[in-house]
Amino acid sequence: MDIYKIIVDLYASYGYLLVLASAFLESIIVVGFFLPGTFVILLGGYFAKEGNLSIIIVFLLAWGGMVAGNIVNYFMGHGSMKGIEKSERLARFFQGKKTAQRLLEEYGIKAIFLSHIIGSFRSVICFTAGAVDYPFIKYTAANIIASFFWALFFTLSGYFLGESTQGIRGVGDKINFVLIIVFVIFIFLFVVEKIVMDRLKKKK
Repeated sequence: MDIYKIIVDLYASYGYLLVLASAFLESIIVVGFFLPGTFVILLGGYFAKEGNLSIIIVFLLAWGGMVAGNIVNYFMGHGSMKGIEKSERLARFFQGKKTAQRLLEEYGIKAIFLSHIIGSFRSVICFTAGAVDYPFIKYTAANIIASFFWALFFTLSGYFLGESTQGIRGVGDKINFVLIIVFVIFIFLFVVEKIVMDRLKKKK
């Protein structure tokens, strides 16, 4: 079975829906920890270069999905933290809430921008923003701008990745090249996240 062809057909038929849904769901608390939404956006940019999708539409859907998901996440956190803290299991799961709250108190809007760099922490800090009644107008403004750059970075990364594979003829070689580059990107982001989180822990 040709996995590459299956993915190509999937994006050709449902690419825009995949991009929108992935960006939206990655923003939601709990779901975002397990869904590889960023990878889906990267592939959206990649297949835009391959001619299956429009790069502008992919970008707009990724941006809109992230903004909408972050807003839903905010309202999910609004008024629900007390119930979570009463449950020992849920309180353990949301142990990053204290760090998120401290970031919001110390850095405000900057913390929301930072959370878009620390991908796995984004849903927690957006959820916590709602839980601590962070001003919605300020939150939304930061959310729109930060999500813009998040969507732009990953959409263009996928697009230029597609451009760099134009000279590779073999499908197997193309897949290997894409996987290696994606792996390098995520390792880089992981290292950045680790450095930032270590520095934050030292400030406790």
